[in-house]
Amino acid sequence: GELVFSQVRDLSYSLKTLAGDIGLGYKHLKPTAIVAVTNLRNRISDSSVTDFKYGLNLESKYKNGYNRLEISAQSGEINSFGAFVTEGKHLFNKHEIAYSGWFYDDNYLDLTGGSKAASIRHTVEIEEVDFSYSDKRGGQEGGLLKTKVELSDKLELINSLIYARRDHDNYNFEVLSAFEKEFKSNLLLRLDHVSRIKHRLESNQESENTFRRSRVELRLIDPKLYVRTYLAYQSKTDKSDYISFFASTKYKSSRFGDLSLWLNLGEINHNRGRIDYWYAFIENKNELIDHVKTVAKLTHSYRRGERDEHISTVSVGVEVTL
Repeated sequence: GELVFSQVRDLSYSLKTLAGDIGLGYKHLKPTAIVAVTNLRNRISDSSVTDFKYGLNLESKYKNGYNRLEISAQSGEINSFGAFVTEGKHLFNKHEIAYSGWFYDDNYLDLTGGSKAASIRHTVEIEEVDFSYSDKRGGQEGGLLKTKVELSDKLELINSLIYARRDHDNYNFEVLSAFEKEFKSNLLLRLDHVSRIKHRLESNQESENTFRRSRVELRLIDPKLYVRTYLAYQSKTDKSDYISFFASTKYKSSRFGDLSLWLNLGEINHNRGRIDYWYAFIENKNELIDHVKTVAKLTHSYRRGERDEHISTVSVGVEVTL
């Protein structure tokens, strides 16, 4: 079992979450019960709301793959069915097919994020604490189908198809193709292209935007060091073409714990020679005592607009593993 506690706060709000799970292990079947409680408090008015989640995860494994499903319910501020999420994978000799599907109730509260969903966002307002957030799970349903075909030694062709919707007027459709080449030095090279259609109806305004991205990516995977970086050229219906650069690393240090660095230069305007959006964080997980880790995270983001906006946050938490 595992028990996790986290707290994030700023001058106006405090968000606390306590979650735990306990499971049983059989040869081919693993049921796990999950419970989580989240408290959101307005630090100015001292009003608060509490959300409870209860879930059951069931995983079955067989020789050539696995199936997994999770059902959850919600109580507290809003009672609802919660969510249903499933996924699986099957191997055919050296080829592979994978799937996933999800359904979230219209009243699903997504205060902590997590689990599968497409980026179909809408604003949720919690009047009791005068709080609003961008939610991508409430009311959404969708699915993914993915295939891998081995073309030659350590060279794969990957294709995937995603469809998700919140209703008939708000949906995503995405197709991706990629080549992946693995080298002996734990290095992986990936070339991919993705096309996505987003259809929206908001405030009686209908829109359909197309997104295309071509990307080259490198990954280094080592027991103590993980590095991922990519360079991409992207185009959208409603803006000029732009370049993105991303780099992240995770290092396991016996002295300083687990260190993570993340840099995302999300929108490099090559026509004007400037960066319109970037996001970065540094995170440290350090073992305090057996089964207990402290977690500290510093983030900063910038977005160019009418007002150049810089946002910094600091979060501190504790992870307990039973």
